Amino acid sequence: MYIYYKGKEHAYSVGVSVYSIYCGGYIVKVDENSLDWFDYSLADASVVLTEEEVVFGLNHMGKTQLKYFTDDDGVIYDTYDADSNHTKVKRDFTADEVALILSFVKKTGIVIAEAKYSAMFNVINKSSMERVTWTQQLAEARAGSGTLITALATARGITVESLITKIINKNTAYEASIADILGRFQQAKDWINSKTTVADSILIMERVGMNGTTEGTINL
Repeated sequence: MYIYYKGKEHAYSVGVSVYSIYCGGYIVKVDENSLDWFDYSLADASVVLTEEEVVFGLNHMGKTQLKYFTDDDGVIYDTYDADSNHTKVKRDFTADEVALILSFVKKTGIVIAEAKYSAMFNVINKSSMERVTWTQQLAEARAGSGTLITALATARGITVESLITKIINKNTAYEASIADILGRFQQAKDWINSKTTVADSILIMERVGMNGTTEGTINL
């Protein structure tokens, strides 16, 4: 099986090998016997791919037609050889080929989008001293009193009521920011999944920033 993931490169060993570095992430081939210890769930985002999706999709994404060369015996070649009397062939993708390209681009596009929005989430959800006690602060603020917020208010030289207002307002703003990020990721995911043609796959690549350089929000 193949896995595409975004995040820190995994420590590979027997049974796991990098197939391609793609859009700032890694496509790795994993033997079934190595799945027990290869914990890709710790990545920023990941998806399982079939061999057909990887081999055909990766090689033909961004193209509108299939192009190859044949000799007099009908043998197919990827590159041209004048000495072998090669003939260039150009044709539309079949429905099955379109499905492979779309599946590859959609799956990897969603991973890229998820990683980007996860990075935005991490910026506002980073660990801090306040974050360690935030659950208790919020619970006590909603209850109207508590030992922690009383101690905090005393240390800050403000009333408990004033601190409660600050905590509630801060949590409201935090939840609004999280909802905005999650909503935009879900919108991007829905948009990607709605696409049905080879031309759409190229559009996904452009909008999601699958050149590995675009960061931040997805340009829909």
